[in-house]
Amino acid sequence: MRRCILALGAVAVAAAGEYGSEGTAASSKKTTKSSKAHLTTEGAIGFLSDSVFLTRDLTFFIGSSAFHLVWDNLPPKMRSDGLAMYDSLEDQFTTVRMQNGVPSYTQIRSDIVSLYDQKLKPQFSMIYNLADKVASPVMKLVLPMKEKFEQAYPSQKGKLPNHIIDLGLVLFFLVYYVLTYCMGLACCVLCCGCCKSRKPKQPELKKKPQPVPTGKKKN
Repeated sequence: MRRCILALGAVAVAAAGEYGSEGTAASSKKTTKSSKAHLTTEGAIGFLSDSVFLTRDLTFFIGSSAFHLVWDNLPPKMRSDGLAMYDSLEDQFTTVRMQNGVPSYTQIRSDIVSLYDQKLKPQFSMIYNLADKVASPVMKLVLPMKEKFEQAYPSQKGKLPNHIIDLGLVLFFLVYYVLTYCMGLACCVLCCGCCKSRKPKQPELKKKPQPVPTGKKKN
């Protein structure tokens, strides 16, 4: 659960940075266009997907750069032997992969994307449409309140999405993540500071019972 919250936090930070920069550019041009929604499920999925591929590419780039830094300083004989060994191992691996019917990495990635487009994406669309129908009476009450909020705070116009699922995601993030951690920070600063300023109580010394002399009965 904590990982999910941290992931949503990262998504919101990225979205806030993106939309904040767009808002600054828009204000400099003195346009009246409304800003994009603060956070949406589609944007969150896209952010997480881009983060995975960015991490992959960045890791490969750093590893490849470090490898070439060492490789370029090797003697020519050692480099030619290394290339021959690499080609031999790659041919053996490809042969074993094809004999066992294992697809290549490119094919696996293409199959995953195709599976998402054919199976999962239509399901998400169906869930969105179903949520629209179910939440229609609720949104008739929520949308006027949203418009009043945007009139009271024009700088926040358009940041609350109109779809029930996206709106629920934003409210969940704001209430559970922002308020929880802000309250925790406030308690840490205020309460802990007050507790440290108090004098610690001295422990009460308990009297040890006196031993009963032998031959006498204890009252």
